[in-house]
Amino acid sequence: PKSRVFEHSQIRPDEQRQPATCYVNPQAPGAAETTNGQTAALVSPRGSLPVIVRHSPELRKDICLVYVGGWLRFERAVNALVVARATDMGTGTAFYDQCVRLEAGEE
Repeated sequence: PKSRVFEHSQIRPDEQRQPATCYVNPQAPGAAETTNGQTAALVSPRGSLPVIVRHSPELRKDICLVYVGGWLRFERAVNALVVARATDMGTGTAFYDQCVRLEAGEE
């Protein structure tokens, strides 16, 4: 989803010094091995992205949520994990949609 405090990638560089926040249900695969606020990695066939885990019980157990707009040079661009493919409807480009694995990092 998009943030209410900025438009797309118009985030100040000093606000991107920490990894992006990844919201996940604490019972989701991989989340049980993490603690709230822990650094972890989202991993896809394209690579990995460091994130800070925030447990959100209200989310479904089969998704994680990272807000859009992070810059690639600060390792916050979620689309860097997305495998190139066409959408199932309209044959557009699939952005912000990728199966990933959450891997716990060091606390």
